[in-house]
Amino acid sequence: LPLGEACRVVAELARWDRSVATSVGLHLGLGTRGLVELGQDALRSRWLPRLASGEVIAAFGATEPSAGSDLTAVRTTATLKGDWLSIDGEKSYVTNGGFASLFTLLVRSPGLGGARGHSLVCVPRDTAGLEIGPEEHKLGIRGSSTVTVRFDGARVPLDHVLGEPGRGMEHAYRALEWGRTLMSAGCIGTARAALDATVRHVS
Repeated sequence: LPLGEACRVVAELARWDRSVATSVGLHLGLGTRGLVELGQDALRSRWLPRLASGEVIAAFGATEPSAGSDLTAVRTTATLKGDWLSIDGEKSYVTNGGFASLFTLLVRSPGLGGARGHSLVCVPRDTAGLEIGPEEHKLGIRGSSTVTVRFDGARVPLDHVLGEPGRGMEHAYRALEWGRTLMSAGCIGTARAALDATVRHVS
């Protein structure tokens, strides 16, 4: 789905339900964009048809307790163990996390692309060592799931790395361009709804 069309969908959804718009926008943008652009063929074939149909939902994990706007401060680490990775750490405020089937994570990957490298990694929900925390209590957009996701030795095949190992920060920023644009479209839809309600009130 081209970005412009995706933005129109999210903006229209946001006129009626901001929670649904947030969930769909995150799924279309951050949740799936890395896989669409950078995933290996086998991984794309396994997941994209179900993600496109809505059978399963995607989430994205970058923010951590000590890493918000400064993504270079992430501490979640993928350690190379032969042909697989062991992931340890915690991601905060993961939108769609309560019901997502696939998580794309920004992690440190010291064994891939240099000691200071980062990578984007897809992690299925049923991976052993992945734990979903309780829903956050929010002031609004309560229909949108927001949770903490923890990883304790979560074992992921090496072919679940998206794009070039060690260039995850660059890949993450490309995904964020899509994700943030879609979220902005949602804000436009909400603003239009507010304007429509104002006009009805004063007419």
